[in-house]
Amino acid sequence: MQPSKPLDIEPSRILIIRLSALGDVVMASALLPPLRRRYPNAYIAWLVEPAAADLLRYNPHLDQLIVWPRGEWRRLWRGRRYGKLAKEVIQLLGYLRDQRLDLVLDLQGLFKSGLWSRLSGARQRLGLGSREGSQY
Repeated sequence: MQPSKPLDIEPSRILIIRLSALGDVVMASALLPPLRRRYPNAYIAWLVEPAAADLLRYNPHLDQLIVWPRGEWRRLWRGRRYGKLAKEVIQLLGYLRDQRLDLVLDLQGLFKSGLWSRLSGARQRLGLGSREGSQY
């Protein structure tokens, strides 16, 4: 990752976004120990899809694992259960906003991760080179 400028703030609340691709989640998890050393008192959370959640669930460097139930949301959409879907989307968005994040690290660089990064309300966002328009 190459930030376009230095961090404006010393982050105390950090969200990592690497949603899927099991091998990539494993590789990205190597960022956690140095991130924890650099920010020992920071709250560090990770947003992930269910398939990769167990890879991170007991990581001692994470304070929280936030699971995006993407497959369930697809089923709700296909089943035309729009009310329930809207309620769940609003609930997750509200939860992310309530975290008052200082920094999001988008380790995926896709539209879906970039969208979550923007919707999180974080004061600063850093990401990998985008392939799908999630530039920062």
